[in-house]
Amino acid sequence: PTLTHSSIMRSSVFVVAVLTACVAAAAACEPPDCGRPDLGTCGNACCKLSFDFNANADTLMHTLLSLMISGGPDGRYEPSLTAEGTLGFANLTKFNIPGNVKFLGQAIHHTKVHDYNDTINILIKGPGSNSIVEVFSTSQI
Repeated sequence: PTLTHSSIMRSSVFVVAVLTACVAAAAACEPPDCGRPDLGTCGNACCKLSFDFNANADTLMHTLLSLMISGGPDGRYEPSLTAEGTLGFANLTKFNIPGNVKFLGQAIHHTKVHDYNDTINILIKGPGSNSIVEVFSTSQI
């Protein structure tokens, strides 16, 4: 199947939507979204997700960054400034990191019910047109 911008956007929106649900379950959620509460497995509320994509890392990074800049599906995401001085994602391709690591990203998600923030860390890796996006969220309590 041919990968189109539309299919990448739908996949990326799905990733962010799943992440939003995970974050909601981890901290300050309202029923019925609390079906998978975390009980401190990270010493805090946390969530890890991994997704395989039939898309290149650059396209995924730009799509996710656009979603973060626009606030994400619930309007409460905000990209963080990286150590490299870029907004949302740092390009690590020049370091040739094993495992084909391409980008590291970070965003803050503001929860709905309480005044908590969640830190969302994103790793994008993979050669060519196949990429893996790993997302880890931890609550700033």
